[in-house]
Amino acid sequence: MLGNVASAKCLLNLNSRKKGRDDSFTLDGSITVGFNQIKLPRIGWIKTYEILPDNVTPKSVTISKKAGRWFLSFKIERESQITEKSVDVVGVDLGVKSLATLSTGEVFEGAKPYKKVRI
Repeated sequence: MLGNVASAKCLLNLNSRKKGRDDSFTLDGSITVGFNQIKLPRIGWIKTYEILPDNVTPKSVTISKKAGRWFLSFKIERESQITEKSVDVVGVDLGVKSLATLSTGEVFEGAKPYKKVRI
C-alpha cells in the first residue's frame, strides 16, 4: 500500500484508457531500496510495509490500483546461493527375486509366501 502514488500518477500522466480496469504502470531504472521504503525514479521515496532483504536488487516495479488501494510488486534479481550436499543419494532397484536392491549393494528380501498344509 502506498502513500503518495496517487499524486505521482497524475504527475507522470500515466492515465490508462480503460479507466478502473487496468490502473497500473511499470517503472524501470535506478530503484533504491531502504529499510522499509523504496525510491522510485520520477516519484521519490515511498514507504512500504514489507522489508526487502539486503541481497536483493529490484529491476522494475509495477504500481497497480486494486479496490481503491495502491500496491507495489517487484521484479527482483538476487544472488544465487550454493547449497552443500547434505545427504548421499542411493538408487533403488525393485526386483522379482528380491524386494529391493540398493546401489550400494545391499539387498532386501521380500516376505516369502507360506505353502498351505493339507490335512
